[in-house]
Amino acid sequence: LNGEFVRLTQIEKEKDVSDDEENEDGPFDDFENALERRMSSKVSRKMSKRKSTKEEKKTIPKVDLSNKKGMLHEEEKRASGAVKCRNYKQMFAMGGYGFGTWTLIMYCLAQGVKIMNDWWLGMWGADTYDKDDNYYILIFAIFIVVLFFICLIRGTLLGGFLKNLGKNTQTEMM
Repeated sequence: LNGEFVRLTQIEKEKDVSDDEENEDGPFDDFENALERRMSSKVSRKMSKRKSTKEEKKTIPKVDLSNKKGMLHEEEKRASGAVKCRNYKQMFAMGGYGFGTWTLIMYCLAQGVKIMNDWWLGMWGADTYDKDDNYYILIFAIFIVVLFFICLIRGTLLGGFLKNLGKNTQTEMM
């Protein structure tokens, strides 16, 4: 659109000034008309392209898929309803009871340390124990370090659990 604007302004500059003075609407009337003609021709071209693609889509022959002879796979059926508890138990067993149990324990422990950390920040903000700021900072730092190591262990355990789950699932499928 910007390139068309420049081209149309060059056309206007080349026109005779006397033509612009004779026009009642002002010197930019021809420019506006030229711009409208240009835009309408673009719109009509786009519309004709859309019509032609719609017509092409209508002419595409449909393939009959009702004939199952020669198909390489069976049609999948969609399951409906809730996932049964035995499926979760089986996944937990395939990932390894040790990894799964310790991963859950680490998740609970990390959440507990985070809650204690937030509680400690509340005590520090209220200055409940009338201690020096270094005391509060030391306890806060201990919570942060403990939380860091718990999250590190939790991530390692979760990775091991998921690796076992994937390996055992693939093995069972073969």
